[in-house]
Amino acid sequence: MTGRRFLVAWVAATLAIAGSGAATAASPALDLFDEATYWLVLGYGGHSDVHPRDLVRERRVAVAESCTSDPVCPEAIGIDAVQRLIAQLDDGHTSYLDPEAFARLRTALGGDGSARGIGLMVRAPSNGLGLVVVDVLPGGPAARQDLRRGDRVMAIGGAFLPALARGRWETWDGALRAESVTILVLRAGAKPREVLLEPEPMATDREATLSWAEPEVALLRIPSFLPALRVAPRVHALVAEATAAGATAIIVDVRDNPGGALTDCLAASGAFIAHASRRVVSRLVTSHVTYEGGVVGIRTSTDTLVPQLTLDEPARFDGPIAVVVNGASASCAEFLALDQQGRGLVIGEQTAGVADSTTAFFALPNGAGLQVTTAMVQNAGGSTDASSVMPDVPVDDDLMVLANGID
Repeated sequence: MTGRRFLVAWVAATLAIAGSGAATAASPALDLFDEATYWLVLGYGGHSDVHPRDLVRERRVAVAESCTSDPVCPEAIGIDAVQRLIAQLDDGHTSYLDPEAFARLRTALGGDGSARGIGLMVRAPSNGLGLVVVDVLPGGPAARQDLRRGDRVMAIGGAFLPALARGRWETWDGALRAESVTILVLRAGAKPREVLLEPEPMATDREATLSWAEPEVALLRIPSFLPALRVAPRVHALVAEATAAGATAIIVDVRDNPGGALTDCLAASGAFIAHASRRVVSRLVTSHVTYEGGVVGIRTSTDTLVPQLTLDEPARFDGPIAVVVNGASASCAEFLALDQQGRGLVIGEQTAGVADSTTAFFALPNGAGLQVTTAMVQNAGGSTDASSVMPDVPVDDDLMVLANGID
């Protein structure tokens, strides 16, 4: 028996209901509950005053009692119990993600290797209809059809998308499960066009890119900090390329960046500052992760740096910079913005609010997932930063403005 299965079995056995008369046989609800609580008990390291292990028994009793009157005992009962347990933690960074939301998150993070998809990331504007394209993965079906950031999807399969955002997402998620999907696309200054897209296996990596906002102003777009150990080297290479091409200023765009590997966001910060570090405080251990001189590592109690990532050719740009963020910039994207605040300007919206913790994501058998706070994060001095980054220059990231051709 593997260690993970042993713990799942141990949790179930330890929490067996003695003398209650409730059924404890395996069921879809109990299987889902046991799998989810395994990850919660193992991984949680957030700020809650209670730990998931203190709550599991009560919730498992409730699931088992519900199953006595339903021989099938569907997954929905287990999902409800998991959500109630998470609510008791009162931790906004720990949550149950349904299969559709988890799939969208995995696409946003990238770094999964390959998955079936069309290579298109969209968001629902709160002040307009349709879905606005915020990113196009290179080489995918959407890129081959020349879809671009700012395009607006108005209809799928000949039917206009619902007005309510939830309905738009349900329609979109359902369409992506089909063998092909026809979408009606609006682009500022162009006629509407229908595009046929056929989902296919494709790389999910969302690589950093370099373009030019002005002749001497480079635009560095970092959509994710995954896959680990690959984002930072590319960022440094692009910064070196921009410098060689005569850039006198760089805009770093981390809008819609959900985070990723701490090694990579600290090393990416190191392309603009000499030193970047964080103290990661879990319930078991405190790790001091730091970047200096082209090396990211864990600093030990004897002040020895144990390398995790060594850059062959670290770059260092000393000119003016600005970091652009929005409400979907999270975790590592927030760390990078905090590191540059004071060095340059942070422009945009208040960020997602995960700048004081680290989270991990765990897949469940039903296609759903868990987001779990695994540790609290402190700055190098040992104090905790605010959970969100407040921009120096507040600017709304209005999707309808983007859809009208202004980014």
